[in-house]
Amino acid sequence: MSRVELTGVTKSYTAGTLAVDRVDLSIGSGEFVVLLGPSGCGKTTTLRMVAGLELPSGGKITIDGEDVTRKGPAERDVGFVFQFYALYPHFTCAENIAFPLECAGVERRERAERVARVALRLGILDLLPRRPRELSGGDQQRVALARAMVRKPAVYLMDEPLGTLDAERRAELCEFIREQQLSTGVTTLYVTHDQEEAMRLADRVVVMSAGKILQAAPPLEVYDQPANRFVAHFVGSPGMNFVEGELAGGRFRSGHYGEGFACAPGSLPSGGGGRLVLGIRPEFVKLGPASDSGHVRGRIVADEDLGSSRALHVDTPCGRLVARVAAESPGRRGDEVSLTLEARGIRWFDPGDGASLP
Repeated sequence: MSRVELTGVTKSYTAGTLAVDRVDLSIGSGEFVVLLGPSGCGKTTTLRMVAGLELPSGGKITIDGEDVTRKGPAERDVGFVFQFYALYPHFTCAENIAFPLECAGVERRERAERVARVALRLGILDLLPRRPRELSGGDQQRVALARAMVRKPAVYLMDEPLGTLDAERRAELCEFIREQQLSTGVTTLYVTHDQEEAMRLADRVVVMSAGKILQAAPPLEVYDQPANRFVAHFVGSPGMNFVEGELAGGRFRSGHYGEGFACAPGSLPSGGGGRLVLGIRPEFVKLGPASDSGHVRGRIVADEDLGSSRALHVDTPCGRLVARVAAESPGRRGDEVSLTLEARGIRWFDPGDGASLP
């Protein structure tokens, strides 16, 4: 198991694009860290710099205490899984999986044994004699995973390895990746834009935007205590609701809702009142008939079926709010309803920089 350290790592390109901006990140031995963020946020570039496929413009990268900042991929003990398989088309699957072992000088018989073991774990023994063009996308990705896992490198690096797969196969391989990482204890850095995948896999989620790290914390902490509005909105499906307004005397008033509503003492920010942004996740927005004495009334304008739950979009004097309710709950498009915001779900944000307030 190895520790990975990034100190002030920056990547800029000749056109002036700053892809990664002074990233500091410490990944503990055996830790599974997920880089999460939208396209173009710098997560893949960061991963490629750890792999040696990109050289940093500034900063330092160490693996197990060794400075690898200027070393090539072959000089770093890493296993890389690409999003688009990157299998050799003229090799059989067995030859593709065995290739890293062959490069490392492992004897032929041991190579065959190790290929068979990893193929059995991944359920691809019957695919070993075939070539990549004969396989489905999901099977090609399993072969790519097997190639990375056939040896035990210091670090696994995975760049959206499940991004092209259907939901069922994604869930299956997601479970497999986590099981294998736990059983081998190999330090893993994984990139995805899928927040559900990140929450399922990670010991720690690192949320990135515009080349910067916005928050690095365990999944539940990122969800329950987001560092700022971007994290609060990006992590969660649907994302957090926001209402801009003013808090005074324990009463919160939105510019569109002069009457406002009283906030429970336990939900008030420690810094007092003034201009604030109230944030609340959809599961803490409780729905009732219009006759109820909730915080705000509104009308349902959209009804999303999410399977075991529904997302109801409600137009209110405070703006559009989304409530997540059980699938069998009452309330349909066009209904007038009352909404209550549960105190335990309320979070407060600075209206200027969007930072979370204690």
